[in-house]
Amino acid sequence: MKKISEKRQNNFIHSVIKFMNSLQAEVLKPELDIYIAQWNIITRIGLLKVTLEKQHEHVFTIFCRFSHLDEPKYSKFNSFRVNKFSGKWNFHYSNEKECLDTFKTELNAIVIDQYKTDVVFRKFSDGDIIAIMPHEVCDHSGNVTSYMHVGQHSGADYGHIIRSTKLATYEEYVNLLNELQDCFGYNFNIIKRQTHSKFITDYRRVRGV
Repeated sequence: MKKISEKRQNNFIHSVIKFMNSLQAEVLKPELDIYIAQWNIITRIGLLKVTLEKQHEHVFTIFCRFSHLDEPKYSKFNSFRVNKFSGKWNFHYSNEKECLDTFKTELNAIVIDQYKTDVVFRKFSDGDIIAIMPHEVCDHSGNVTSYMHVGQHSGADYGHIIRSTKLATYEEYVNLLNELQDCFGYNFNIIKRQTHSKFITDYRRVRGV
């Protein structure tokens, strides 16, 4: 396996630290000398500890571990990385962008809302309902956070979804709304369309510009 350069590792570490600071996570004093930084952050699933170790030669890694889990909500959390016995939820990738984007998307989906999240509910031709958070950019490509009963949280191309769906009625989206509020604690502001200026503001945040 090709060795990762020190410059790439340092840029990755800087990006993770910047993201965790943007979430106002609690900064911890590293427990071991091999740790660069540690944080605690409250999520809808439970308290999460995030750890960065000193540079790895071959992979980009973010170590995470849940404690004091809310079991009913935890059972709804759809991530193959979670060890249901230890609470470990780690990210290991050979590509720094993939590692960081995946980490951001999945953590953003469970961080406790300190504000109202804008959401648009749309309906596909087969009747499936999708919730789109049009101002919650989740990666450098400009995809936004979305949620469905099957598949749960993922990134979505807002324009493509709008072209492929129609606006859902309250009766059509109420079950999905209740699932998101009850299982993940969202505080929603239900809207009908994206405000481009809000999208651009969050896109610049994600891009770090």
